[in-house]
Amino acid sequence: MDERELEDALVKQITSFLLELGTGFSYIR
Repeated sequence: MDERELEDALVKQITSFLLELGTGFSYIR
C-alpha cells in the first residue's frame, strides 16, 4: 500500500465519521 492510498483512505474515513457525527448532532437539536 502506498502512502498516498493510505492518506486517501484516512481522509475518507474521517470525512464519513464527521458526516455521521453531523447527522447525529442535528438529531439531538
